[in-house]
Amino acid sequence: MRVTFYGGAQEVGRACMLLEEGKHNLMLDCGIKLGQITEYPLLHDDEMRRVQNITVSHAHLDHSGYLPHVYSKDARPRIFLTKPTRDLMGVLLADYHRIRQVEHERMQPFTSKDVEGVMQDAVITEYGESVDCGFDMTFHSAGHIMGSAMTAIEHSGHKLLFSGDICMRKTRVLDPCARGLSARTLIMENTYGGRKDIIPSHKESYSRMIKIINETIDKGGHVIIPSFAVGRAQEVLLALDDYMRSGALPQTKIFIDGMIGKAMKIYRHNDIYANVVI
Repeated sequence: MRVTFYGGAQEVGRACMLLEEGKHNLMLDCGIKLGQITEYPLLHDDEMRRVQNITVSHAHLDHSGYLPHVYSKDARPRIFLTKPTRDLMGVLLADYHRIRQVEHERMQPFTSKDVEGVMQDAVITEYGESVDCGFDMTFHSAGHIMGSAMTAIEHSGHKLLFSGDICMRKTRVLDPCARGLSARTLIMENTYGGRKDIIPSHKESYSRMIKIINETIDKGGHVIIPSFAVGRAQEVLLALDDYMRSGALPQTKIFIDGMIGKAMKIYRHNDIYANVVI
């Protein structure tokens, strides 16, 4: 098997790699890199049109945001993802399109119809379900956000595992990523995997947050918590609810803004993928 990286190598963002064997190919993720200037996978139009299949590890735009661009070039690969990923991706891609319209009115690279095409053609795939896409492909829970998946590939006796973002801790919403998987080749997301990166425990992180919130409320202030709408916001909201129920935080109103409300509805509609009723 041959793997070509079009993004996501030694950088955070635009995860995109193409797996090839003989006449078959499979793209693992199709993301963008957001910043002052949005960066796209280093993929020419003719290369894009020959892509047969795409798997999406999860809904965040650094793993899915290039899909409507693919459709704008009249490419129609099969797209495999879990149901929560499909649902959450619809919200994020629609918002991405809206922002692009505002910022680049004359340079819009794709249309709302391209977003709709991606959503309509996406093939929902459950964890553990074997899919024949030229390769034997199976999703396994990644524990990152709802619907996130590690992608296991097998062909001619060679096993490859692409992790995407993973979480090995049990959270308030999700169980840890699947364990016991084996592969000859591992392609692994490593955003917080630097030698000097130290990730505090959930207990330590929440203790610091609760301390700050209580100090602010005691002084008559208001607390603003900026958060990603998908994944992080749900964890924070459930944590705040838990601490108010336990008395560690006083009962107070919580206001949400942006896409968080839409994401919460999707989480509730897909709570069979969670370890708690949301």
